[in-house]
Amino acid sequence: MKEVHCIISLGSNTDASHHLQQAYNLLVRAYPNITFSPIKETEPIGMHHNHSPFYNRVARFTTDQDADEVRAALKVMERFCGRRPDDKEHETIHIDIDLLAHGDTIIKPMDFAQYQHDIENL
Repeated sequence: MKEVHCIISLGSNTDASHHLQQAYNLLVRAYPNITFSPIKETEPIGMHHNHSPFYNRVARFTTDQDADEVRAALKVMERFCGRRPDDKEHETIHIDIDLLAHGDTIIKPMDFAQYQHDIENL
């Protein structure tokens, strides 16, 4: 497969600086050409009990992996950084790393649109 650009988002509302740094370290090793947006603090959306702010950023890299391989790699990184299956249920997000776009395919259109300005500045 030829190299394609990927756009990912990262977010955390629990010891966020630590978890984003952990994810950064893993991502740089896996995708050495990765570039990151600055970290933004945002208000939680849809959280009923945990009102801690989120720290978010996006990143861009190229890879010859297909979308499923990238998603699988990101899920391994999430688990390594402390992500648990019940995080969303408990509104405690140690780290969330989502593949927004793979090549010309936008996988998460709403999230991609939310981060459009940050993506354009990568």
